[in-house]
Amino acid sequence: MFGEPVAGAGGADDSDLARATNHALAAETRLGFSKHQPLVYHSEGGSISELNLDRHLTERVNARLMAAEQAARDMLEARRDDLMAIATRLNEVRVMTGDEVRKMLDVRDG
Repeated sequence: MFGEPVAGAGGADDSDLARATNHALAAETRLGFSKHQPLVYHSEGGSISELNLDRHLTERVNARLMAAEQAARDMLEARRDDLMAIATRLNEVRVMTGDEVRKMLDVRDG
């Protein structure tokens, strides 16, 4: 939404990209969401290293990540004005509380 991705999104085992990849990998190998052999369970021990060995698995995980990214972009685009207002306010004050964000979004509890 704000330009090119920055290095903070990936690059380390605890990065957002690594976590998203692990979730997509789990969906394909351990959670039964895969269209390819959904009932076969793969141990968590292999995890990311499996992607280096199985090109087809890597393609399925990447497709899942691409779909999730598009869904996130679509949700953000639908609220672009709100997103820009929050980003502008954050640029001014650096930190906002959840109540402040909810007030800007006019979100009501319950």
